Amino acid sequence: MADMTLTELNATVRDRVRRHVGAIERYASGETAASIENATGVNRRQLHPLLDRALSLHADG
Repeated sequence: MADMTLTELNATVRDRVRRHVGAIERYASGETAASIENATGVNRRQLHPLLDRALSLHADG
């Protein structure tokens, strides 16, 4: 997360990004989807699309 310039985002977007990053990190640590949802507020149905997006290669490499 250090590579991102979160301070340039408005508070609502910054909070959402932090919750999404936290959910991905918790998933990578082996937490269950239910636990991740309770801790971050990220709906378990959003988790796999977030992971797919995080793991995909961006068009500019």
